[in-house]
Amino acid sequence: MKKKLLNILNRVIESLERIQQKYSEKKEEILGYSSLSPIDNGDENGHYSKALLWAIKNRKKEDIKNIALTGSYGSGKSSILKTFQKKYKGKDLKFLNISLATFKEEKPQFDENGKEIKGDKSELLRLIEISILEQIFYHEEDNKIPDSRFKKIKSYSYRKLLWLSLGYLIFFLALYNYYNSYFIQSVFKDIAISNKICNMMHYSGIFIIILGVFFVILKSVRIISAITINKLKINSAEIGIGENLNKSVLNHHIDEILYFFSIRPYNVVIIEDLDRFQETEIFTKLREVNLLLNNSEKTKRKEIVFVYAVRDDMFTDKERTKFFDFIIPVIPVINSSNSSEILFKKKNQFKYELSDNLIEDISFFIDDMRLLHNISNEFYLYGKKLNENLNQDKLFAIITYKNIYPDDFMKLSYNEGELYSIINSKTKFIKESINEIDKKIEEFSNQIKEYESLFINNIRDLRLLYIIRIIETLPGFKSFVINDKSLSIDEVIETPNFDYLKSNNYYYEQIRFNSYYNQLDSRNLNLNSKFNKIEQVIDKDKSYSEKEKEITDVKNGKIISLRNKVQELEKQKQKTRSLKVAELLLSNHATKVELSPILNEKLLTILLRNGYIGEDYIDYISLFHEESITRSDYQFHISIKNGMKQAFDYKLHKIEKLPLTISPCDFQTENILN
Repeated sequence: MKKKLLNILNRVIESLERIQQKYSEKKEEILGYSSLSPIDNGDENGHYSKALLWAIKNRKKEDIKNIALTGSYGSGKSSILKTFQKKYKGKDLKFLNISLATFKEEKPQFDENGKEIKGDKSELLRLIEISILEQIFYHEEDNKIPDSRFKKIKSYSYRKLLWLSLGYLIFFLALYNYYNSYFIQSVFKDIAISNKICNMMHYSGIFIIILGVFFVILKSVRIISAITINKLKINSAEIGIGENLNKSVLNHHIDEILYFFSIRPYNVVIIEDLDRFQETEIFTKLREVNLLLNNSEKTKRKEIVFVYAVRDDMFTDKERTKFFDFIIPVIPVINSSNSSEILFKKKNQFKYELSDNLIEDISFFIDDMRLLHNISNEFYLYGKKLNENLNQDKLFAIITYKNIYPDDFMKLSYNEGELYSIINSKTKFIKESINEIDKKIEEFSNQIKEYESLFINNIRDLRLLYIIRIIETLPGFKSFVINDKSLSIDEVIETPNFDYLKSNNYYYEQIRFNSYYNQLDSRNLNLNSKFNKIEQVIDKDKSYSEKEKEITDVKNGKIISLRNKVQELEKQKQKTRSLKVAELLLSNHATKVELSPILNEKLLTILLRNGYIGEDYIDYISLFHEESITRSDYQFHISIKNGMKQAFDYKLHKIEKLPLTISPCDFQTENILN
């Protein structure tokens, strides 16, 4: 009893809530969603509608039977057609819409060598024609095309079933009473029925029987007319009556199509998404059907027109002019050059916290209105469901990637895919950067060792070494003669005089014993050895100038400078280890993002280099659940990642677990202070 009472109370409460919602004045919330369907105001100035109307109005005079709206994918062809139908639907124009958008398009298959396996073209055409035929006949109810051989499942309402059952019952009662005249009297045997009433019931029964027989004959005629006899077989003989010709589906059922258009008012057939299959032969079939409809005595008075929405690249060269009698080119409403304007409008309308740089960077890759609307819809929903402190630029970027590459986005949740591989290969990028730094450190360290290993630390001693080596090659040496002046070793060490030695522009004075006079005398002799040979003797790897420069560098503090550079590089190494993917790509221009050919390298480079997508992508694709840390702790964590400073007295709860979730590199930033 208690349970029943609770159920009654719940129903009463629900009823009262519905009444309250119905009559209460609620301010409608403005939501940032946009429909992806074609709109009915897609022809702002009406130029496309005027062109289409002119072609249809003059179809007889100008012999226009096939009209095409051509434009790129997403240029707004469907919206123009929907706008036209809304504006001009009336007694003169009756529209029948056929769309192949729901028809399953088989994905291309490839063999082991990567070559595309071509499917059965005839089978594809047959399936397309069947789909067109189904959409024509399933557009109408059975009672509007009663003589069609295409029968559908009938759905009877309870009231109709009641009246049909009652009619059959009355018919069978009247028929039974006709053959058994006293049936009614036997049913009402306790009631006296006059002869007049009996006669009325008798003749009423006859009328009901005649009406029922007429109904049966009428139905029989329709059933018999729907029967097609292909073969007549008598014993072992067989006579072929129907033809089993190799016809297309549309040609085979052309009588059904003629019947349909003869009894239904349609005179404008709009066909969309037929270009998805890149089969021009179907246009030939439909053109032939259109010709038959306009030549048939049953339908020619309607002057039926077929209007197609096709892509510009469907036909090559001048091929499309042979399929269509009138072509209307559609200028795209949105492309990569103006999609930013629409994004800016959405930003201002729905107060999106997006940077202008992001919109300018990413809009170049959004060239379809449906894609733009869907990105905006998902961005709005994700923003409402996820953490409010998330960087809006990053959220919009990951949603854009999701819409452009949905398969790869889905793999992110399983730690797979192209984007995951790039982000996960951060260690590779770091290793490459550190290897470059290590090479520079090694180079500077070797220079320091060379400077520290110098055994001569002043230029005077260095020159003296070279002078001694020169003297060793000069027999009977007494002194150097430069500019006809005899100089001592101390004088030759001086810069101007030593330069003469380096250029081999000197003589030397030789002492010798003169046996004729039995005394010592001297004479000037030309140089026997070159300075470059002396350099080779002293050091094969370095020239005198290089050695002199080393001594000068040491005196000028070169070793200290190199050590400072090594320290800076060591700091750079430490900083590189904590860099994010975006910073790595910006700091190391030699590092290239290796992508699959199916992905747009420019888009991925922009998203990664600008930090729109990074290591924290998981925060932008999944909901947070309070377990190890609280929601306020998570807000603080997100703020650190986004470079936002929270107040120093921001309340943290599970402090012992929070540091475990924070990247070590984030501890080097001021944002960590609390």
